[in-house]
Amino acid sequence: MAAAVLLLLTSLGIRTTSAAVPVVLDYACNAAKFDADDKRGACVNPLLIDLLGDQNAMYTYNYYDTYDGCDYGRSVIYGYLYSEPDSGVCIGKAMDALLNRQYCGGRMGGQASGEGCFMRFEVYDFADEVL
Repeated sequence: MAAAVLLLLTSLGIRTTSAAVPVVLDYACNAAKFDADDKRGACVNPLLIDLLGDQNAMYTYNYYDTYDGCDYGRSVIYGYLYSEPDSGVCIGKAMDALLNRQYCGGRMGGQASGEGCFMRFEVYDFADEVL
């Protein structure tokens, strides 16, 4: 899964190599899992890809979005901590933790954070919640 995420980041033009690679330090997953026929589960991958944003355009961002009205997500990069390539690696690793079945894959929500980034998705709108 990590190789697929790095390939995706590279194909989007996001540099993924750096001397000091940030790691995802913490994650939390919703206990509920998607049923096989729940269309919201199919929305998670495209939502998280959309949440990658354009890290080549800016170092710091806080982006909230929904995909097809079935899942909601937020990604945040704190640019003062890392350079542009590190931002892409950090958010890529957060995305990997949310998609990987060892962590939050198949769950109805989750969040992952590293030193300099944060990513979250849920099946409900959480735009008004404080980070």
